[in-house]
Formats: sequence, structure tokens, C-alpha cells
Amino acid sequence: MLDTLESTLGAKPTRHELAMLSLPELDQLAGVLDEFWLTQANEAIPDGASLVGGWRSAYGSEPSFREDLSDSLLYYPKLLLLDPLANFFDNRSALPAPRGIRYRRCDGVDNVLHAGAQIWSRDGSYESLRESPVAAAARLAGIVNNLYALEGLIGDGVVVLRSQWPILARRRVQLETAVRHDVASKELQDFIASIPPHTIGPTSWDNLQGLSLSLSDPIRPADEKWRAEPFFYYIDKMLAIADAFDAQYVPSSDVDLALLRKKVTVGAHRLHPDAMLREVSRIAVPSIEVPVRQAAAIRKSSSDFEDWRSALRNIQRGASADSADELRQRVEDELRPRVNKVRRDLESSSLKDLVRTEGTGVIIDGAFGFAVSAATHQPFWGATAAVSSGVLQWIHKAYTRARPTGADAVLTTLIRDPR
Repeated sequence: MLDTLESTLGAKPTRHELAMLSLPELDQLAGVLDEFWLTQANEAIPDGASLVGGWRSAYGSEPSFREDLSDSLLYYPKLLLLDPLANFFDNRSALPAPRGIRYRRCDGVDNVLHAGAQIWSRDGSYESLRESPVAAAARLAGIVNNLYALEGLIGDGVVVLRSQWPILARRRVQLETAVRHDVASKELQDFIASIPPHTIGPTSWDNLQGLSLSLSDPIRPADEKWRAEPFFYYIDKMLAIADAFDAQYVPSSDVDLALLRKKVTVGAHRLHPDAMLREVSRIAVPSIEVPVRQAAAIRKSSSDFEDWRSALRNIQRGASADSADELRQRVEDELRPRVNKVRRDLESSSLKDLVRTEGTGVIIDGAFGFAVSAATHQPFWGATAAVSSGVLQWIHKAYTRARPTGADAVLTTLIRDPR
């Protein structure tokens, strides 16, 4: 998508240049990108990806959500994000029309309240800002700037962007049928009704969780069952998007997981391990920018990354009934010894004073005057294949320990040089 953007504009745009685009230029850009998204909608993601529910998928590129994206990248081999530029430009024609819920006022007159994705999804969209071209261009510039912060991850395929709108348009009839069946399902309606009124309910749109119509006046009996429609549409559309791109939808809350299990085979999906990943990040990662920057590097060995994920899954399984304090202690007990060992190995290396970390590459500094793995971005201890001269091989053999493997290899990549 970033390549298409640059091709259309002639070069990699600066934020200032994007903020200066006129309305006709924005319209032209929207048209080109729309064609790109239509073509991209036919392409499955190689080896699949994880589509985490709620704002994680729709707003993962936003700076305020970067910490959560960072945590997610510790766990998932690939993340599917709903393209924020597509969310900005789309006209929402693929969404169902807002449904009116009738309720009787105390004076006996019926009022109608409208809700749904058609209304909730428009805030900050291009269509909503067309009356103010300056604001529209500024919003575009902000979105693109956020995406360029993830440029390396996107280029390496760790983060995959896809527009949801062609899928929602192509599967509109199927989605309408699915929602209609959900609304008519006594089991699903009973589940929604069982959610305590003062707790957060299921996700109702990409940026909304638990929002539903709550009225003190009586609702018309024929309309009562449609109050839950947004919950059903959201989960059905996420399943449709995941299916289209060969991804797996991962609910981000217990209530979303429970709703999913009412619809599909129990155990087919796992919950996004939000709290556990936050604790892992607190112990293993000194800065939230590290796993974002290193996300591609820790996947250089797929077996190491799978061993790391297996270790995290074991923690998550054991922590299923933990309180917040118990979870924190469990992660401390499981990971702290490994983290300390990796740090000691790094600090005891004879090359410590000559090695500095730059992004995901390691450079040999000072008297030696040469670089190791600057092009491949491999950690020094994994760069044997990149060492071409005998001298480099000797130095590598003499001054580095055996290459860490498995989960420790991932920890080594995550932990920055403590200097």
C-alpha cells in the first residue's frame, strides 16, 4: 500500500506535503487506492495471520496504541491490521443501513433511535471531513505518518494491511443472512441478555465495545431483539474478513470469546492474551519500541520464535485463573531467570565494548573498522553465514558464545545492550 501511495504521489511524501493536498488531489488518491484495495482483496495472506479484535486491528498503527501492538508482536507470527487509509477513504456503502429501534414515550408517542456501524464508523472519515479540505488533508497526513512508523514491519510481512471494505461489499448478502439468523437465535439472544448491565458487553464496532441501546422507556416488542444486531454484525464481519485473507480472528475480550464460542466450535479460537503479554513486556523489554523495531529480527528463525510462543502459551494456560498480582508473579518466576541469564551472557561477551546495537543490526566498531550483518540485520551471534573472511570467522568463534536457541534467542533479540 505504501508503494502504491508513493507511486501515485511520485515519491515518498512528507507529512507537510500530504497536509497540503487539495480536495481534487485527495479524490484522485482515493480513486487509485480504491483500485489497489479491490485487487488486494483477491489475495490471501501467505501462511495466514492473526486478526485481533476491537481497536487493535483497526487502530494498531496509532501512536497511542503502539504499546499494545508491541505486545502483540511478541506473540503472533503475523498480524493482520485493517488498513486505516481504507477506513479513512471508504464511503461506508457496504455497511447495512442503520436500524431504527422504536420506543414508547411516557406521553404515548413512539420515537425512533438509530444506531449501528453506519453511524459509528464515520467519525474522522474523509466523507465526514470533505467540508473542510484542510482538516481532511491533515487527517490523511497523520494516518500515513503512523503507517511509515511501521514501514519495516509492513515490508517484512510481519504486519499485513488489508482493506475490509471490498470483503464487506462482496459478502453483504451472506452477512445480512448471518446477522438475521443470529438475531433469531434464542441461544445467542439469551447470552446477550445474560451479560450483567453494568459490565462491558461484546464489541459493537472496530472502536466500540459494549455500546448498545439502553432506554428507560419501553421498546416495541418487535424491535427488542434487534438491539443486539451490532454485536452480531461485528463478529460476523470479522469472521468474513479473516476467511477472505486466510487469517484467524482472535477475540480480544472474554465476552467476545464467549460469543464466538456460541457461534462456532468450542476451542477453535483462543483469547488474545493481553494481560500476560503486558507482564512479559514489562520484564523482558526495556522499551516499547524494541519489539516493534525487532519484530522482523526475532522471526529470522521460525523454530526459535515458535519455542518462544510455546513458552508464552504455557504461561497463559497456567494463569487462566490468576488474579492480576498472581499473574505478575507467575511471569516474574517464569521469565526473570531467563532474562537475567541472557543479560549476563551479553555483558560477559569479550566483544561487549566493541559491539553496539543499531536497530536490528550489529556493527563491530573502533579498531576493527568493519561491519558484520549490517545488510542482513541479523544479530551478531546468528550471522555466521554472513561472515566471508577468515579473520571474521576467527573473531566470531573466539569472542562469542554459542548462538542462543529457542526462547532465549528471542529474548536476546528483544533485550537491548544495557549500556
